[in-house]
Amino acid sequence: PTISFDIATGPRDIIEDEKSGYLIEDNNLNEYANKLKTLMSDENLRAKMGAKSKEIVKSKFSKDVVMKQWMELFERIKNNA
Repeated sequence: PTISFDIATGPRDIIEDEKSGYLIEDNNLNEYANKLKTLMSDENLRAKMGAKSKEIVKSKFSKDVVMKQWMELFERIKNNA
């Protein structure tokens, strides 16, 4: 599982807070440390969140999904040309 500061672009697109990792208010180092301790002390939680992370990657970022999105974009561009 991932712990990340919830900055303007990036992490929220990949991490589902409390499901596949944690999104922490930007620069909140105490909360970051607390979530890190939580994950370090709970093997079952790490396994559960890790499995959810793999599921998200497969459903949103697999080669097939990304290629389909590219093909749809190219088709829209072609139709608008």
